Amino acid sequence: MFRDDASTEPVKHLYGVHDWSETWAAWVRDAGVTAWCATTHARDERRYDFGPMAAQSVTPIARLNWSHHGQGTIPPDPAQDAAFAAWCAAFAADSFACRRFIVGNEPNWSAEWGGGPPITPGRYAECYRRVYDRIKAARPDASIMPAAVAPWNVEAGMGWIEYWREMLRLLAGQYDGLALHTYSRGYMPAAVADEDRMNTPWGQYRNGFRTYRDFLEAVPTGQRHKPCFITETNGNGVWPSDRSGWVQAAYAEIDGWNKTPGTQKIHALVLFRWPRFDVHWQFETKPGVHADFRDALARAYRAPDAADAGIEPPPAPEQGGYTLYLPAVSGSGAKKPPPSLPGREWDERLTQRGVAIEEAEPAGASAVWRVVEGRWLPPGTGEGFSNGLHHILVRVIDENGQALGGVPLRVRWPTGEAAVRSKARVEGAQGWNADYGMSASRNEFSIRVDDGLDGDTVTGIGMGADLGAGFNASEHSSTFLVFQRTALGEVKRDAPATAAPALIHPVAEPAYRLVSQGFGERPEVYKRFMVDGVPLLGHNGIDLAVPAGTRIRAAAAGRVLEAGDDPAGYGLYIKLGHGWGETLYAHLSEQQFAFGAAVEAGQVIALSGNTGFSSGPHLHFGLRVHPYDRRDGWGGYRDPAPYLGQASGGGGEAPSAAVDYGEVVALIRESATELGVDSLLLLSLCWKESSFNPLAVSSAGARGLGQIMAATWDEWSAKVAAEDISDPRDNARVAAAYLRWCIRTAGSERRGLWAYVWGIGRVLDLGKPGKALQPPPEVMEYANTIIFGRDLLKAIGLREHAPN
Repeated sequence: MFRDDASTEPVKHLYGVHDWSETWAAWVRDAGVTAWCATTHARDERRYDFGPMAAQSVTPIARLNWSHHGQGTIPPDPAQDAAFAAWCAAFAADSFACRRFIVGNEPNWSAEWGGGPPITPGRYAECYRRVYDRIKAARPDASIMPAAVAPWNVEAGMGWIEYWREMLRLLAGQYDGLALHTYSRGYMPAAVADEDRMNTPWGQYRNGFRTYRDFLEAVPTGQRHKPCFITETNGNGVWPSDRSGWVQAAYAEIDGWNKTPGTQKIHALVLFRWPRFDVHWQFETKPGVHADFRDALARAYRAPDAADAGIEPPPAPEQGGYTLYLPAVSGSGAKKPPPSLPGREWDERLTQRGVAIEEAEPAGASAVWRVVEGRWLPPGTGEGFSNGLHHILVRVIDENGQALGGVPLRVRWPTGEAAVRSKARVEGAQGWNADYGMSASRNEFSIRVDDGLDGDTVTGIGMGADLGAGFNASEHSSTFLVFQRTALGEVKRDAPATAAPALIHPVAEPAYRLVSQGFGERPEVYKRFMVDGVPLLGHNGIDLAVPAGTRIRAAAAGRVLEAGDDPAGYGLYIKLGHGWGETLYAHLSEQQFAFGAAVEAGQVIALSGNTGFSSGPHLHFGLRVHPYDRRDGWGGYRDPAPYLGQASGGGGEAPSAAVDYGEVVALIRESATELGVDSLLLLSLCWKESSFNPLAVSSAGARGLGQIMAATWDEWSAKVAAEDISDPRDNARVAAAYLRWCIRTAGSERRGLWAYVWGIGRVLDLGKPGKALQPPPEVMEYANTIIFGRDLLKAIGLREHAPN
């Protein structure tokens, strides 16, 4: 039987084995500790029963492959990515006792290419993002990790660390943890701590078990708070038969790393591998290794817990501030990173190499040149040219993102300067329209647009790391920059004080303008969020109870300052800049404009959703008016309700009065108790269906809190003595009764939720000849979302008001 609930995981220790066996699980149980188990699955498997692991206090990590048999770890043909993503999502949805999934394996190794071309970081990222989105839709509680990279492998045309770094840059934080592989050179315990380095040109990297440290040093700064799992480790050869002590030494090494302040924490060390059918790597028949493993279990090495999570994530871009790690240029010294301009994409490797931005402070101008993107292109990932030079590649664009030709740029260095003009067309994989091959040295340089407007200046650009002695023995790399001409007042934060005008209501449908949470509420929840080091005093916006997919409009004309993703906070969000301030639209399901786009008042800019720190679908709407103080306890935001209340014209009616959520919550709970269903499950369902709006009506005609269709109402209302489908209590009682019947008839909570939205007949037909094996993805997502909402309410505690 599959477990429907993987929310409680017993793992408290580092131990793990690749491939399941009750034999080693019994050793773990006898030692009074817990463990991890890594398993590998391919698309010929529809599901896997992880229940026996959970019963033994072993937590699974499932690696999902396109093939086991040399056909590729991801599809060799990108046209097959959709099918792969669909299989991954279905497998994750049916594997209820497992919630951690790794997408693919060692994509830099030719054995994983399926006979096709090399899997580049870009190709892997393209496939991974599609899989990630599908799994999250089917299983919102899933923790998804990118593939581990094979140490010491250069078959993809670049070093293993460069491959890893580029892959993570392209994924831009779209992962919940990191999987690593690390091996020693032999099975003597001393090999674990060996600091030997690779030969030239990879002499900066470790040659043994501590290669895991090289991988962690290359993790982007903003992602160093995420958990890491070493899902394969051994001595890079056949396991010995004797009790060498290597296993004990390996666990002691990781335990020591975790206890070192400031390190990114490792939660698992998984020994590769158990089953005897893998003659080369197995240790099922190696009693000495068994004894070594049991010796290590007796040490009870603990995994990190919430109180020791490792490196804190840096402030979000709007908060400013950075933490620097391990500058790559010896002796150069790390410079101050670029200021946190809204929407700027900045590669931390530039900062590590001493690159900085001197931001312009124009006075009296109408526009300014801003650096909106900066990227380091290591050897092998640039434009394919070097000629002994460090190339600086530039894209010059206008306010709408279009390439501009003929724009002069000025490059300077300690003993000279040069001019270069942009082209009207873009070239190369990066999309540059200006190129300057700088001198074959590591001197400092600067570059800026030189057309008379004020603008940012990029400084400190050098060749990169030393690779040995001799002429020009440095990285022949490139730096890619994007300069955008930007009108002032649309980006600049300290514009003169100007009163905000009456705003157009951001919710297009008047029926969904109910305020579910007002400004300043729930200080006990929001104090965990900080802006510039100051905890919030309460909710710094208003929440509007809109179902997912509701059209969201620009409250005033302006330009997109940010279109980002904040998984732990705002989720998908858009921030608009106006001459008088800013407006924020958060927890979206879809963004319809990107950074720099101009929008008109009332124009639809997004669809509402349930992303980020949110237990139900709604829109968070925030407002800043210049000047504002980011450290005022509200992040500079103020209550937007009065500004919406002033609105007139253009559909800018004032928001409806806040619904009494205490009363709605109470009647839903009373209905659930009376009719014998889980009250938190019914609350989550009603929030998903109607956002607690008793008057909600769907396009299909479903009505009220539980979105009851007319046929269902006709059948069930008399059974519970309900009279009015628009009465919230009557509607909730019918929803409770119908949900209870669906669960009992379908046989489980999850299948009952499928039946509630899809029909009991279809659910009971699943698996029959000629019938579907599983519901459509949107039906599975519906059930997963409601169960996730119920579990979140259970975890954070129910309050007598709407969820976040």
